[in-house]
Amino acid sequence: MSVITVLGATGIQGGSVVRKLTQNPSWRVRAITRNPEGENAKELQSQDIEVAQGDLDDVESLKTAFMGSTAIFSVTNFWQNVPIHPSLLKENGEKEYQQMLNIGKAAFEIPTLKHLVVSSLTGPQKISGGKYHVPHMDYKARAVEEIETRFPTLAAKITILWVGWYPTNLTIPLLRPFLWPATGKYVWLMPSKPSGKLPIAGDESHNVGIVVERILECPSQTMDKIVGLAVEYLDHTEVLKVWEKVTGNEAIYIELTGEAAAGLIGVAAIDLEVHLRFSEEYPDVGTYERGRFVKPTDIGLGEELIGLEGTLRSYSDSLL
Repeated sequence: MSVITVLGATGIQGGSVVRKLTQNPSWRVRAITRNPEGENAKELQSQDIEVAQGDLDDVESLKTAFMGSTAIFSVTNFWQNVPIHPSLLKENGEKEYQQMLNIGKAAFEIPTLKHLVVSSLTGPQKISGGKYHVPHMDYKARAVEEIETRFPTLAAKITILWVGWYPTNLTIPLLRPFLWPATGKYVWLMPSKPSGKLPIAGDESHNVGIVVERILECPSQTMDKIVGLAVEYLDHTEVLKVWEKVTGNEAIYIELTGEAAAGLIGVAAIDLEVHLRFSEEYPDVGTYERGRFVKPTDIGLGEELIGLEGTLRSYSDSLL
């Protein structure tokens, strides 16, 4: 039986991969955690999932955790430290960059490894010629480029996974529509033009596992490629119409300036605003890497993936 080692196994993306592949008899799942004695690790063990210790800041621990793996699913968390000052955006990015390099260094040393799936994102700074710098995206993209350059034999085994916009952002109080008491309508305030397109990932806790399973099943179509998890491309007003349909409430969209967004949301809005302005100018991620880019439909996925409306219905209790 092939072994897939999953980083971030108790998180959104890693958890989705674990849930999907534990149902697949061709795979034995190994979950990596910094603390195997923690409650999350014990919950995985109670489901007969192998748990191994591994620290993203420690290459040697990752080598040990990866040993014997046929495949690895890699994901890192830029937002582990919530920014309270603009400098923390850079610090978070540099830390994530190094953690991704550590994963690459460790994976390169695993003789049994056949496939490395790396959850990353597009690189706005490179794509825009320096006009847009989005820390939570650019550091990931740079790290993947560095891994591919340093370890060309490993690069041939890599599939890069770009997961689009999470609809569950609309369950976060600072990011979802809020009630305007004077009118009884809801207002969605975002630092983007109403026409700004979003690549909708759909239900990430469901879809990521399905896509990763298919990536592993189709190595000739996905290795040395970029798989983009975007179920649909919708602008902000179209997203809001779906929100209205699901919640039964009227809402309007209002574009914020970056300064106003930072005042309302905090430092994280600096990253958010540049991300959304980049998406306005570069709306179709499939054009960034022509020849390498693979859509879910290219690997036979369609109705299995849950779109925006289905996702919002699943989280309807948290939308207001």
